[in-house]
Amino acid sequence: MSSRRGPLVLIVDDCDCVRVVLKMVLREMAGIRAVGAATSEEALKLAKRRNFDAVISDIVRPGMDGLEFLRIFKQLRPTVPIIIASGVMDDATARRARWLRAFDCLPKPVSCHELVEVVRATIASRKACRTVLRSRRRERFTAET
Repeated sequence: MSSRRGPLVLIVDDCDCVRVVLKMVLREMAGIRAVGAATSEEALKLAKRRNFDAVISDIVRPGMDGLEFLRIFKQLRPTVPIIIASGVMDDATARRARWLRAFDCLPKPVSCHELVEVVRATIASRKACRTVLRSRRRERFTAET
């Protein structure tokens, strides 16, 4: 996890009210901290400076769209899961997002309960993967010594 204070999620959406509401929902319903970015470029700068446990990203926004952001973000932070949440979610878009290694794809509007459930599952999955990787590294180190 990003710190002892709990998980930290990056929310990337060009709509201010969406970022504010999602941050509030995560904080109030799940105790999850969140940081918002209005553009893909801003989000990538934040990702270079901070460790996030998950990302929630819209697809349609000015400048770099959410799928291109997903591709570049995964090069920068390959182990951080990204949830794509968009009002333009069709089958082709969802397939492309999954091919680019999105953890999940949610059509907007999404219920608060579903969003919290998916974010919790995403963070738990990442934590489990990190635990397995640490265990494998320890086993390899022990076998080599």
